[in-house]
Amino acid sequence: MTKPVHVYVIGRPAGPVKVGVSVNPGSRVLELQTGCPFHLELLASFEFKDRLDAMREEAFFHECYEHVRLTGEWFDLEADLAVEGLEGNIDMRAHFASRAA
Repeated sequence: MTKPVHVYVIGRPAGPVKVGVSVNPGSRVLELQTGCPFHLELLASFEFKDRLDAMREEAFFHECYEHVRLTGEWFDLEADLAVEGLEGNIDMRAHFASRAA
């Protein structure tokens, strides 16, 4: 059985935020903190059954928010807006998946 995979939002409440994929988002915060001059927090984490689903969600977010991308997976975005964007898309996919079933 595979481990659940998370799409996370890490950063500061006022931004910037990093949106990525990890099996252990808590450890990911610690990894990122060593190279970051400001305190990072795990601001949200959404669990997916497998890596492919998580990576699709992450890629969709990155595409939608390309206009505020700083570099890599970092976005000039307040945390609550990033979380709302992810939640809205996850809810939309669940809605349409339930209608298709």
